[in-house]
Amino acid sequence: MDCLFLDLLDVTVDDVSGIIGPYLRDYLQRRRSPESGLGLELSYYNGYPKVVAGDPGRGDVPPSAMEWMDNLVTIFIEDLKSDSLLALATYVPREEINHLRVRGVLISAAVFSAKFPYVREINFLGIPLDVLFSNLDQDEIFPHLQRLCITFDRHTKRPSDGGLLKTFLDHLESFGNRLDQLELHKSDHIHPRVREEIRGMVRELIL
Repeated sequence: MDCLFLDLLDVTVDDVSGIIGPYLRDYLQRRRSPESGLGLELSYYNGYPKVVAGDPGRGDVPPSAMEWMDNLVTIFIEDLKSDSLLALATYVPREEINHLRVRGVLISAAVFSAKFPYVREINFLGIPLDVLFSNLDQDEIFPHLQRLCITFDRHTKRPSDGGLLKTFLDHLESFGNRLDQLELHKSDHIHPRVREEIRGMVRELIL
């Protein structure tokens, strides 16, 4: 079996975790191991949550162009919240997750890093940076991160976004991690001077 698609109504996260979770882990562990690692997508958009685990495209494809290919497991559940998405994601072998795509899940980057410490490429969509980059302490986060893509929307843009992004990049660099690539979409609200300062903090900035 190369694909599992579930659309479940009137169930709790405990129901799904207890029945589907172990199968999900067993299925992903038994499949062929992709050279580019495993991709994970967590999405909570328009009240419709989604967890997708599968093989992304080639390892050199940036997170904004990730393609979900074969060996795909998709789970849709009504009325799940962010913590429920993470609970389901724990059944995905985290040591294989190199690509992470998150949309509208209001959880800090520090929590994502603790759950998925081996990711190299991340795509964050529609998450306020004051939520995403909150609770940055002295601990290292995303030690293997190479590429980061952030897409803003009109609901998540904040005047403080440029400063928050610089603080996050400073935090990474304090542990010797300088991003190979930072891609920002719909970032016109960030002052041009601040964008140039950000450009100097990464190896490549794509606007």
